[in-house]
Amino acid sequence: MPAEWSKYPLRGAMHESESIPTPSISPLQDPILHWRLRAKFSECSLNSTAEASFWRQILKVLIDELKATQGVVWHLSSEKDASQSYTACPASPVSVVPPSVLLEVSRQGRSCSAVLPNPGKMLQASLLSPVRVSEGEVHVIQIILESTPLKPGLLKLLDQTICYLVPPLKRLRDIQDLRHQADHDPLTNLPNRRALKVFLRREIKLATRHTLPLSLVMVDLDHFKKFNDTHGHIAGDRLLTAMARALQHLSRSTDCVARYGGEEFVVVLPHTDQRGAGKFAHKLLAAVQALSATPEGCHESITASIGTATWPDDIADAKAILTTADHAMYTAKRKGRNQVYPAYE
Repeated sequence: MPAEWSKYPLRGAMHESESIPTPSISPLQDPILHWRLRAKFSECSLNSTAEASFWRQILKVLIDELKATQGVVWHLSSEKDASQSYTACPASPVSVVPPSVLLEVSRQGRSCSAVLPNPGKMLQASLLSPVRVSEGEVHVIQIILESTPLKPGLLKLLDQTICYLVPPLKRLRDIQDLRHQADHDPLTNLPNRRALKVFLRREIKLATRHTLPLSLVMVDLDHFKKFNDTHGHIAGDRLLTAMARALQHLSRSTDCVARYGGEEFVVVLPHTDQRGAGKFAHKLLAAVQALSATPEGCHESITASIGTATWPDDIADAKAILTTADHAMYTAKRKGRNQVYPAYE
């Protein structure tokens, strides 16, 4: 433990013989502030789209209400591993808390404080409050106050209030899970048709506004039904997931790889012209032929029919790019499968 933390020990920590107070039974230390914080915690979950933004809003609330200067949330990856900074508000350096101290606060399950010297300024008080979300997942909130001594009952107030962070956090996670389920295919974990259309609408607007090329590649695995009937649905699912991985491996981070339905996949390629789309499609054709999802001892060639469309080279209206690529893919099937149409290289 660094010298400054060992020299200025934690105060308010729970003794071994004490038990964690139940917020609903203990008299509220500051009822008005308590209920105001709880209401704002709920607002933070409703106004957040990601967990990091939730924690930043929580820190801002605590800093404003407690008249603090800084705050940080520490995440404990396990009961033994070192902690890592989760988010800070404001984004400026704070007094680093040793992992051993955070683990001790987590173990005791109760808010505590340590008064530290700040060179050139008055003493700083660091308040540490554990938030146990679930078994094995603990966050420790550190709030830094410029004034000492601490307001009487402040640690007790934190103990009575911080625990109410858990329901809003879990609600936010539930919303994120539902949003992910609504936008992603459960088998391949790729964006589904709904998410694809949202992405495509945005890219069409950007392409037409800035006159940038936009390409779309439609892929359909050949004779997939026969493959399923021969090797079973488990092998078919393995083939679909292998196909998804191959598409993700070949695509860029700015592209959108989606499962369109059944054995059909779509890749949206922003800022990609006809020639670039053709190169991508032929690389994908070779990658599909290298796939192997059959049971041990079985050998079956995997092929695909691929159609491409590029705005403005192939079509005058960018909104027709998906339909044009779909028609091109069926043309590749009619011409014998295992090929790209149009065959730009």
